[in-house]
Amino acid sequence: MPASPVDYEEILDIISEENCALFIGPGLLKDDNGQLLEDSMWKAIGASDENHRFIRHFYAEDGLVLLHEENMRRRLVRKIRGFYGEEQDHEEAVNILRKIARLPISLIFNLTKHNILGEAFEKENQPFHYDFYFKGHPHQPFITPAKDKPLIYNLLGDIEEPESIILTHKDLFDYLESIFTGNSMAPELRKLIQDTDFFIFLGLPFEKWYMQLLLRVLYHISSRLEKIEQFASLPDSENVNNIFEDEFKIQFMPDDGMTFMDGLFTLFEKEGMLKSVKEEGDRIDVIEILDQAKEAFSKDKMNRGFKAIEPVLQSHTPMTSEILNKFLAAKNYFYDLEKKEMDSIATSEDRVEMRKVVINLISMVDEIKALFS
Repeated sequence: MPASPVDYEEILDIISEENCALFIGPGLLKDDNGQLLEDSMWKAIGASDENHRFIRHFYAEDGLVLLHEENMRRRLVRKIRGFYGEEQDHEEAVNILRKIARLPISLIFNLTKHNILGEAFEKENQPFHYDFYFKGHPHQPFITPAKDKPLIYNLLGDIEEPESIILTHKDLFDYLESIFTGNSMAPELRKLIQDTDFFIFLGLPFEKWYMQLLLRVLYHISSRLEKIEQFASLPDSENVNNIFEDEFKIQFMPDDGMTFMDGLFTLFEKEGMLKSVKEEGDRIDVIEILDQAKEAFSKDKMNRGFKAIEPVLQSHTPMTSEILNKFLAAKNYFYDLEKKEMDSIATSEDRVEMRKVVINLISMVDEIKALFS
């Protein structure tokens, strides 16, 4: 596929106009061994194993699975979530996302099976709004994004909501039907897409058959898509249909996504146009973080709650030392119980204990809030 040279100055000007949407796909991120992060995830959880406990068949070419039973979805998602939680195996990928968090882009669409983009924003102390596709569920109240507080929209679901994640072909078809009928996206967001003049695609799997359908979704939302400027990093695969250039008018660049982002970040840094690193006093209000953690625990979004609370406690020692120890003990106990459930050896008493841990953590949040009141 022919590719045009990257004019980083032009891309900088486009982003500076604050009328640009960034799309991030699984081809952007690689692990520290140079393998695609999503491929490493499937390998780590043994998706190709013929005797896999949850997966009847793994369609490697699509990155989708067929489950033995639908009730195994949550256990599979826990495995996926556990892989992405081991940050030491993919520090390079996290660093790329932290660079994205510093760019003045107000609208970011994530097409991966993880939430480490949002975590990268948090590591850089950059505020953001968040929403995700969830068929049959109301979207969150829409807040107009800005470069200093962008919207991250997970197009393929949220790993903390297993029923929302696109794992199977049925999920994908339900998703396309839902998006086409306009039932799962805020009308204000659809209007924002319609009014956006520039799209940048990094790491999208253009070689996969369903990418044409996903772009048709954008066409359905924005009838003038063929008239706007669209740039994409060069896919790893050479098996990419020319329709993306001929019909969708996407301009492919010779750099892969990580190289492109490094070059763009360097230019923004040189021009002094990166978002500033937030100082300690500029962090999101602690009480707001704790309220979000309490809500996460109450909705069984344990991983999200743990990741919200722990940095607060770690950064305010010695004041929080005693409750930090209690928190870490509760977190480790919960993970031990959760592992037993994943291994199908949890007893009814273990499940009762898990509920007790959740109740204890909700109460613990109030204790922590009292320290900061």
